[in-house]
Amino acid sequence: MAKQKGFLKLRGSIGDLNFYKSKDGYMVREKSSIDRNTIMSDPRFQRTRENMQEFKNAGTAGKTLRNAFNAIIKNAKDSRLSSRLTKVMHGILKEDTINARGQRNVHKGNQQLMKGFDFNAGAAWLKTVLIPVQVDIERTSGETKFTLDAYKPLDVIIAPQGATNYRFVAASTEIDFEKNEYITKTSYTDYYPYDEVEVNDVELLNNLSPNSEHTIALAIGIEFYQEVNTVLYPLKNGSFNAAHLIEINLP
Repeated sequence: MAKQKGFLKLRGSIGDLNFYKSKDGYMVREKSSIDRNTIMSDPRFQRTRENMQEFKNAGTAGKTLRNAFNAIIKNAKDSRLSSRLTKVMHGILKEDTINARGQRNVHKGNQQLMKGFDFNAGAAWLKTVLIPVQVDIERTSGETKFTLDAYKPLDVIIAPQGATNYRFVAASTEIDFEKNEYITKTSYTDYYPYDEVEVNDVELLNNLSPNSEHTIALAIGIEFYQEVNTVLYPLKNGSFNAAHLIEINLP
């Protein structure tokens, strides 16, 4: 693919060239002379079909995770979240050592590769919140707990200009990538002022199903607000909010 240059930007097709707009700008690519029926049936394209199926599997798994954590990422995501997450899922299914190529899937791969994923690439958690977070998972009872030690906001939270308040959000999900099903619980702190006053220990609890047989994933995030005439408004439509996949616990 190549970028279009000049002041005149084209969309559509001219001869064997296809002009279109993407997130990277105005692009141009050559049309393929191979039709879909050939790709889907010709033995020469067996590897292509396998790659297509695994890309689909990765995309489906990524969508399932996004849906599971929708409450925490709806205010903390970037425009490339879908493609970035698909890339991670593709790396996970490539670790599937059980299924044949073209049939590999995330539920048989190394799901630990999801740990540390930032849902908003423009606001990484570890560069936004400098507070250690302890997480505890009790599979027998289903209880998941997030704990942050006492802190002074101005010292350990890198807030964007204009922020007057913030809150933490924690989400816990039990997720089945084989059936693409999930159960998620989400909790929030109060809205804290962004100042020098020390905040006592913060604890967030989410209760999942007791004795779950599925993967348990935990995510934590921070949302920034600006107070205007006693009303709190999301700052910059959430573009500075961070959301981080902090723990993966396998059955």
